[in-house]
Amino acid sequence: MQNLSLNKPWVWLLINVAFWMSNDAYAQTSVELQEIQFSGDIDHTLPATGGGALVSNDDTIVMFDLSTGTADSNEFLGNLDNADIDAYHDADNCSDRVFSLDASVEINNTTMRPADVFNSTGNKTLDAQTEGIADGINIDAISFDPATCDLVFSVDIHTELDGTVFAPDDLIAWNDNDGFRLFLAGGMDADIDAVHLLDIENRVLFSTAVDVEIGGSIFQDEDIIERVPGVPDTFFELSFSPSPFDPTWEPTDLDALWVMRTPLSGVFHWETSDVEVFEDAGSISVMIVRTAGNEGSIDVSWNTIADTATAGADFVDTSNVLTLGDGVSSGIVMVNLLDDAAVEGTEEFIIRITAVSDGSIGTPQDIRVIIRDDEDFIFADGYEG
Repeated sequence: MQNLSLNKPWVWLLINVAFWMSNDAYAQTSVELQEIQFSGDIDHTLPATGGGALVSNDDTIVMFDLSTGTADSNEFLGNLDNADIDAYHDADNCSDRVFSLDASVEINNTTMRPADVFNSTGNKTLDAQTEGIADGINIDAISFDPATCDLVFSVDIHTELDGTVFAPDDLIAWNDNDGFRLFLAGGMDADIDAVHLLDIENRVLFSTAVDVEIGGSIFQDEDIIERVPGVPDTFFELSFSPSPFDPTWEPTDLDALWVMRTPLSGVFHWETSDVEVFEDAGSISVMIVRTAGNEGSIDVSWNTIADTATAGADFVDTSNVLTLGDGVSSGIVMVNLLDDAAVEGTEEFIIRITAVSDGSIGTPQDIRVIIRDDEDFIFADGYEG
């Protein structure tokens, strides 16, 4: 394999502000993936679902389940003989499953050129000839901008489109109305062979045609690399590599990529660490907040714990579940208080988040409820309240 070393950090220029705006709610860590769908440029092997080995080739899509470490494959386009799947994107909110090939092939009586993007029924998302993409140019990576659903792709050689010259490490956006425009400028001098634009922050998963050094780390041409936003510095991290699973991947380039990421369920914690209330208030309401993601419906279990305040005398011992629906970032829970005529002074109890059905528990996990005794409270004018 050819090795490419870069002496300067890779900087991707900000082109699409709507998609690339940073969101401080997400931590500076790589995205967890559930499934990866990809294709290599030669025959390759992975552990098969159900046991044994899965032998796949350059016209199949491998579907690798990260929870089991095993794979299935599918020839969505049938046997392509002398053509490789050069780019791929599975169905999502923007598109049906689409492909691009490295050679011309008949799909349902329609000729697909190497710069066409099309689905398995033969309908073209991008017709290279109609849009003025010259012969000899291959589209070798495709994705969709999650913000606009514009097609985003990379080409294998320097290419002029609509008066702009694009490099093999650039990402190009296209739609019917606006034509071609620069989406991201690479600056790597390494051909992008596969790409998936994630739908959070400015996260990008990609693979390169050669081994590459970025920020002091060396990535192989079969590796999936994640661009992770950070303050003050963006960094690049290995997201996944098939080579540890079988040695046939070491000479193999990863040519096509689509991923299913694990939903960002969130981190669950109290809005504040303590709250104060008079015992004659009747009840106390406190807020559970959800940060670092709000995807999916999550059950948050919580209960009260006695301290100097006594359950059954000062508050109602409570154990309950708060359900935060998909997209919901906070919810209120309530504990009833019990008033008495005794002079007791200030007492306290705790409300604790004990479990979440998905995601994680953050800080503060406990909220301390301070109960002020109304019989013992003296106002500044000396009169008892």
